[in-house]
Amino acid sequence: MERVRLLALRADVAHRLGDDEHAHSLAAEASAVHLTPAERTSVTDDLARLTGLSDPA
Repeated sequence: MERVRLLALRADVAHRLGDDEHAHSLAAEASAVHLTPAERTSVTDDLARLTGLSDPA
């Protein structure tokens, strides 16, 4: 869970700095982390942040 949270934060920062390619790479890495259903529930907000990177602003 910690890894997903950190990757989501790094992706968000990269996106804000205009490095969308790196942001999407980090988001893909975070999405690939295997989580149990309970862990996935715990990081719902972080996963939503990753989804938000794909949405046009």
